[in-house]
Amino acid sequence: MRLLLFQVRILERSQLKQLSPFNQLSDRCLYRGIQQLEQNGLLHVTRTVSVIPLLESPLINWFPGNESPPLKTVCNQLRRRWRQWRPQRCVVFWASQYAVRCYGGVAGGTRQPLQLAHDLGTSAIFVQSTNDNPLRQQHWYGEDFMRQHPFPFPFMPDAALLNQKGSPQQLIEFGGQYSLRKLQRWHKACEAFRLPYELW
Repeated sequence: MRLLLFQVRILERSQLKQLSPFNQLSDRCLYRGIQQLEQNGLLHVTRTVSVIPLLESPLINWFPGNESPPLKTVCNQLRRRWRQWRPQRCVVFWASQYAVRCYGGVAGGTRQPLQLAHDLGTSAIFVQSTNDNPLRQQHWYGEDFMRQHPFPFPFMPDAALLNQKGSPQQLIEFGGQYSLRKLQRWHKACEAFRLPYELW
């Protein structure tokens, strides 16, 4: 439950199947587990239609002291891929308020289509990046959890890697249909605060 209470808002069924250790389970065992959590009131499950972003690596992986990334090129890439992705039928699930009362954290939920696609994009980053580097899991916290705590940055990222004191060590953002100006403002803020970031 920690995944849906502290790290991502919502997950699509195929995303869960890609995560370790769930990728070791049969479909039958996995779906039975989801059904049990739903019956216990810890999980909400629904069928919907949404874009499910497929991501392999960040478009930008910037660190303080590096040159500014080619933001205009990245802006064009973001717009192009949103035109290419197509909505599809899917099964999504999120933590309930009862789960919050039991374990802490923040409940997720379904939203309007573009926001749902954005949330699934953030989940796709979690899946890809933590499969590549499992140590990230213990430091990854999602936007909703961070909103409940003081966060020293003018923009709220989709996720961040936090140290033991709760200070951000790296920001993580899923690129929506962002304007060049928005990308420039984001990068300038990261430069000013000397915070590394990934934009996927």
